[in-house]
Order: sequence, then C-alpha cells, then structure tokens
Amino acid sequence: MVLSPYSFEGRLFNAYDQYMSLIKNPDDWAVFTDGDTLFFHSDFGHLIREYIDSYPDTGMFTCYTNRIGTGSQLYDNKLMEIDSIKYNFLIADHLRRERKGKITQINSPVSGFFMVIKRKTWAEIKNELKLVMKNKRLLGVDYAISNILMQKGFVIRRMDAVLMLHYYRFVEGTSFNRGLT
Repeated sequence: MVLSPYSFEGRLFNAYDQYMSLIKNPDDWAVFTDGDTLFFHSDFGHLIREYIDSYPDTGMFTCYTNRIGTGSQLYDNKLMEIDSIKYNFLIADHLRRERKGKITQINSPVSGFFMVIKRKTWAEIKNELKLVMKNKRLLGVDYAISNILMQKGFVIRRMDAVLMLHYYRFVEGTSFNRGLT
C-alpha cells in the first residue's frame, strides 16, 4: 500500500499511525511517500517487492533521491540543482539497470520522503514513537522513526536501484518551512 500521510492538524505521527492501522496483516508493508515525490518507473511496486522479498528482515527501506539534506539518501550533490526531470529519469534508469537488487545499510537517521516499513515493525515502535512525538508536529517524525528502529536493532537499508524525484523546496530553498513546523 502506497500512502502519502497528511495531517490538517500538523500531527504527522498521527497520520502515519492512522494510515498504518488500515493494514491488517502484520506481515504486509506500507510505502510512505511525501506529497512532493515522484516515482520514475511505473512498475515501482514490483521493484519494492523485489527488495522486500530479498531482504525481509529489514526494519525500514529507503532509496536514493535528487534533493535531500541527508547524505545517505542523496544520489549526487549535482542533482540538488538540476531541474531537468529527463536528466533525473536517465539517472534513475541507469541505477535500475546497474544496481538492481543492491542495497546499502544505513546507520544514521533518514529523511522520510520515502519509507517502506512492515506493519509488525510499526507495532513494535509505535508506543515509543508516540511518546517521542507527543509535543512535536511535522518535522522530526522521520528521524524519530529511524532512531527508534536503530535503537531496537532494526536494520535500515537503501534500495540502491531506486531513485525517487523529490521536489524538496527546490524554488523556495531548503530553509523555507512554511507549514512544516
């Protein structure tokens, strides 16, 4: 299930949790994406499933992107300023061919523009995450999820064959945060 959680009240954890409650089978996975992202390949679900099938013990998957502040997810610093969707697609296509099935373990917090997490894993971290996010709003949910997963011994892996376009305040600048706090 691919979901783009959104909260009118600015409580992103609650939106994640509400959407995750829609998944009844504890062994099913949810794909959370930000609203300003785009998959380059129409069969993205098959790509994700291949990784899930190959690495079922993963706590959370992420992928590469063109724009983000976390270095472990940024494919190349040059992409931060390239606005050509065609150029980004060519990079995504190259990664898909050349890095199919390859992963990189990440040992630091990740941005939540793209997170793939199993329902059962969510259930294991939910209560602790709820406490951490009690007085917080939008920013920080992704880092809290990552930190709790790592503290509990879950592995975070980047799907190295997947590049997702992320607008990430391209025109406004990354310090712009209207509506994000």
